[in-house]
Amino acid sequence: VAFAPSQYYSPIHESISSASRQSILSKRIITVFGTESSGSTFLATTLGIASGAFPPNGTYVTLKNDRYNNPGRTIVERVVARSARSPDGDIEIQHLSLPWGYW
Repeated sequence: VAFAPSQYYSPIHESISSASRQSILSKRIITVFGTESSGSTFLATTLGIASGAFPPNGTYVTLKNDRYNNPGRTIVERVVARSARSPDGDIEIQHLSLPWGYW
């Protein structure tokens, strides 16, 4: 009796194939960029709240230790500084702030 390769059961094959179906990338990425004082932070935060990627009351962020001996402290970030991702991972908002001026 000959078996087709799809009829064999392998737990390793199952874990690899199920892991390959999960993506580390979001299904939808929205990138907002603009120069200083152009409203890009406001737009990124508004899109983040509207899409559910950023909580309306902000999110807690722990800062790293710095060279002035300030220990890492936790603050509330009220705007999308760099990126925000929805809890289910479907939507990611990216914010890129560009310098003002001609280069």
